[in-house]
Amino acid sequence: MSDSHVTVEFLGIVRQKVGHEQAEFMASRLYDLWTLVGEKYPQLEGVCVVQGQLKNGYLASIDGRRFTRSANEPLSAGDHILLLSADAGG
Repeated sequence: MSDSHVTVEFLGIVRQKVGHEQAEFMASRLYDLWTLVGEKYPQLEGVCVVQGQLKNGYLASIDGRRFTRSANEPLSAGDHILLLSADAGG
C-alpha cells in the first residue's frame, strides 16, 4: 500500500491548539497519519493523538461519509479527514 496525499482539517479545540485550519500529509492509513500529525504538532501528542492512535473522545471523519477511530482505516489519494472532538460542540 503506497502513501496517499490527504488533507486533515482541524476543528474545535484541536484547531485552537494547532493555530490553523488544515494541513497536508502523505499517509496510507490513519495510523500513519496520526503518527505524522503528532510529530508535526507535538502539542497534540497526548491530547488527541497518542503514538498513532486517536485518544478516546476524538473521531476522524473521512470525506464526510464515515466516522472512525480505527487506526487501520486505509486512506486514498484526495481524502479529506476531519479531526474533531466527539464531545458536543467539537
